[in-house]
Amino acid sequence: MPGGEQLQERADVQQVVLSRHEFQEKAKEIHRQLGLDYQKVRGGIALLCSPLEIKGPEDLYSACETQEKLKILILDGVTDIHNAAAIIRTASFYGVHKILIGGRDSFKMTPSFFKIASGGPEHLDIIQAGSLPKVVRNIQKRSVMVWALSEHADEDSIDPPSSKIGLVLGAEDRGVSHALLRECEGALALRPLGKSPSLNVSVAAAIAMERLFS
Repeated sequence: MPGGEQLQERADVQQVVLSRHEFQEKAKEIHRQLGLDYQKVRGGIALLCSPLEIKGPEDLYSACETQEKLKILILDGVTDIHNAAAIIRTASFYGVHKILIGGRDSFKMTPSFFKIASGGPEHLDIIQAGSLPKVVRNIQKRSVMVWALSEHADEDSIDPPSSKIGLVLGAEDRGVSHALLRECEGALALRPLGKSPSLNVSVAAAIAMERLFS
């Protein structure tokens, strides 16, 4: 329906119906205004909302000191938006409170990322830090036990003795960085039962969260 016809009004949402052509042209305009590369918006519906608040390490430190139970997921060098979005959606399913990511070597929060994440980022806090090893050291001083997922680990199961747990996931090509692995309490491996030696990081993340966070 052309011409920006109004639908049922809500106090907090302005609803507008456009023709297919007008819809994509409006999407192009909004992408330009936000400095984003335009990609065709599929499905015929879009939501323009305020940016997601990205918090700093101090928010994480405060939670470590005030919350009795805490689930923290640490993404070390995960750059693919499809993997990152799937991981965050799964993290929301497992009740993760905080996602810690790096600065330069992390995924970009594009419209495609939020679409794939299917609302997951709305249910947890995303923390961004310049130095992940430094933040991990600081949260360990605040009674958080941090474990990494690594194919080179000796352990394939653990019974976390703490109610505050951090899980580190690395990039698919190199895994968890040595600098961050050295800061962890230990590492956990997923043992293959068949001929495929490894898993996609988002699938591995789901299995690891089931073991540590459930």
